[in-house]
Amino acid sequence: MKESLREKLVGLVERYEEVGRLLSDQKTIADKERFRELSKEYARLAEVAQDFETYRKLEADIAASAELRDYRGYAGQVAAGSVAPGDEVMVLPAGIARFWTRDISPMIAIAVLAALLSGYTGLLVSFYSAVPSGPAIILVAAVAYALSILFGPVGGLVRRLFPGRHLEA
Repeated sequence: MKESLREKLVGLVERYEEVGRLLSDQKTIADKERFRELSKEYARLAEVAQDFETYRKLEADIAASAELRDYRGYAGQVAAGSVAPGDEVMVLPAGIARFWTRDISPMIAIAVLAALLSGYTGLLVSFYSAVPSGPAIILVAAVAYALSILFGPVGGLVRRLFPGRHLEA
């Protein structure tokens, strides 16, 4: 989108928010003619403001998809063996956490928890199935990552295919 168009749309959204504030002002409510004019302007601007907000969300989704695509590229490098073994153990928990929150502090906590649980569960799988521990841990982390891709509340496939109800005014 051209920067000049974006600036105009941002200006319209700001005006929409300003008119919304003015409509709740007691002085405006008392002046019926002014209230009517602002109500018409608010209704006219509402569609543009909502469409621009949808556009902004789509831009954010596209950026997140590009980030995921880059991460998948890294995962392909891991599978092909062009990345040192063991690096995937550091990357998978971060990938898991990305699908559960957008905030960095909870993301770090979720990544640490995912790493601990993957390690512990992988060791149990290794012990009871007599397979090497390293691949078992990575396999458990990969399964957790796949479940996060499917069911994660932030960008998970199920969430995208079946979005919840939106708040309405």
